Amino acid sequence: MGEPNIEHTIDHNTVSNISFFSASYDKKSDTLYLQPDKPLPSVCLDWDGQFWVMVDPENNQIVGIQIDDYKKYFSKLYSSVLGGKRIKDPIIKRFIMMLLMGVIEVHPFTRKDFTADLEKVASKVA
Repeated sequence: MGEPNIEHTIDHNTVSNISFFSASYDKKSDTLYLQPDKPLPSVCLDWDGQFWVMVDPENNQIVGIQIDDYKKYFSKLYSSVLGGKRIKDPIIKRFIMMLLMGVIEVHPFTRKDFTADLEKVASKVA
């Protein structure tokens, strides 16, 4: 998975910022946000249709993640193989970080592939 082809890029040296973000969920819009307690000005970059990466337009540092349709789409896509359990913080943070770093690529998962990928994520969190 490559970076989006747009004017701004992501400073991949700031991927670890995500581990310090707070998670909040807006039930009305079905949106999960990972961001600092005080949101920062940003532009949103589409990450392969999976989520939005919010970057500071001045330095391209990651200042947040926005996952639209979290329960309707994202959570189901990545958690159905877990028997309906949802991926929750801090695993969701590590999962997003690994997607951005290219450690895990988005692809049509088989149960075996997904379980192996999730085990990698869980081992990094523990």
